[in-house]
Amino acid sequence: MESGIANAASRSTLPQLRVTGSTVQDLDDGLRHEWLVTNGIGGYASGTVAGVNTRRYHGLLMAALRPPIARALLLARTHETVIVNGYPYPLHSSEYADGTIDPSGYRYLQGFRLDGTLPVWRYRCGEVEIEKRLWMVYGRNTTVVRYTPRHMMVDTCLHLRCRERRSLCQCSSALIR
Repeated sequence: MESGIANAASRSTLPQLRVTGSTVQDLDDGLRHEWLVTNGIGGYASGTVAGVNTRRYHGLLMAALRPPIARALLLARTHETVIVNGYPYPLHSSEYADGTIDPSGYRYLQGFRLDGTLPVWRYRCGEVEIEKRLWMVYGRNTTVVRYTPRHMMVDTCLHLRCRERRSLCQCSSALIR
């Protein structure tokens, strides 16, 4: 299935978005460029190129619980750290209420592109180039993230939430039923 998704995306006639060079490491530019992936049943994943969630609609799994009306954010983001030669490289970036960005994983970003509709990030961590690719399984509330090369250590912390997509509060039991 994975190769079918990638092959379909590579044959797409959609315009290609590519952000490279110093532009991709500029935080303001990285926050202005956004991506969106859907699952065909009303669920989606979305965010900024820099990896900072700047809208309440951003998240890696906005699940369609009762399409089309009940959508809930279940996975807000991941905090990913790649270990290369014993040195940690955080790939994620978070913004706090006072405007602080920490960590600054966008500094390791070398490029971003949409391969069809699939977001692909390219990082350089020391001498290692890492590709991160994200997609959703069609017809399911499932988000997949793949890192290449696969023989490295990726420490991942999932930030799970349960809130209605327009809300900043937790889900009520009525939404989940």
